[in-house]
Amino acid sequence: MIIICRERMVNEKNKKVLFLSSICIFVLGNCSTMITVERIESHHALIPVPHDIIFGDEFFMLHADSGIRVSETAAKTGQYLSEILSISTGFPFHVHINGDQSQDITLLLNPELSCYREEGYELEVDRDGIKIASSGQAGLFYGCQTFLQLLPYKIYSSRIDENMIWKVPFTIIRDTPRFVWRGAMLDVSRHFFSVQDIKRFIDLMAFHKLNRFHMHLSDDQGWRIQIKSRPRLTLHGGSSQVGEGAGGYYTQEEFKEIVSYAQDRYIMVVPEIDMPGHTNAALSSYAELNKDGRVTELYSVGYAHNPNQEKQEIIYTCNYIRSRKGSGQRKCYGNYRRARKSWNLTRFSPIVTQGFPEKKGKILKLK
Repeated sequence: MIIICRERMVNEKNKKVLFLSSICIFVLGNCSTMITVERIESHHALIPVPHDIIFGDEFFMLHADSGIRVSETAAKTGQYLSEILSISTGFPFHVHINGDQSQDITLLLNPELSCYREEGYELEVDRDGIKIASSGQAGLFYGCQTFLQLLPYKIYSSRIDENMIWKVPFTIIRDTPRFVWRGAMLDVSRHFFSVQDIKRFIDLMAFHKLNRFHMHLSDDQGWRIQIKSRPRLTLHGGSSQVGEGAGGYYTQEEFKEIVSYAQDRYIMVVPEIDMPGHTNAALSSYAELNKDGRVTELYSVGYAHNPNQEKQEIIYTCNYIRSRKGSGQRKCYGNYRRARKSWNLTRFSPIVTQGFPEKKGKILKLK
């Protein structure tokens, strides 16, 4: 049996409509018949659905002697795949750099596949084993994610399942992303998450081939990134969160660790420092940021609960765009520009942009 699926995006009357057109062919001697979409969906759930898929009826079995063959440039991805496979299967999955053809899994960087772009890949499973190829490191990594989704769901378990038969269906997959920016946002300002929680979130993003991690690092309810020249931003401004918890913040070393962890999974961290609005965590930390020279109270709810405090913040942080018009707006904006300049809020952060060509936007200088 062979199943072929194709997914495409079209634009109709300025509305994007997703069509799933399926050509399903059942070959048995000289006979053929159509297979329903439900048959495809029940066969394997791949998220996101690859561009082109061909499924067969047979399976390739992984076993204790299965290994991973990689080129030297693909060794990092090979080791990543080995670690995930080993946890739940209990098999060692040794990585062989430039090894022989006898290994069950082969990861190959092939410049001739440039038509798929750096994030595209080819995945083939047959009697000879599993082969994943791409012209770029990111594509090879995403091919591994699709391969993991083809396995039984317990491949993501943290425990060894000795009774599981680790089989992969015969398949040919050609895939490349439709969107360059595929992101997820986590609001660590209103609810603080530990570094380990952040890493788990990044892993889940990687499993689904997302590549932009938007971290909401500051808001009324908490300031989460350490600024060494302004320690009270985190020591005081980071001590609250929604629900009156203890809050918390990331040291610069912890933030570097998060960025590095994401880079290893081909994810760019996009930090958000929320200004000029939503700045109560900063206003409560430094009196000079307030028009009357007095610090505000910390928030522990989703919005300001003190009307006078809220009004003071609106006046200072230039929300005249919504509430006022005229010269007051220009004067307030001028004060904000001077404050921003003195706080060095317009420099690129080497911690965030290191290793990525996209150095656009203005983000907080960590110093």
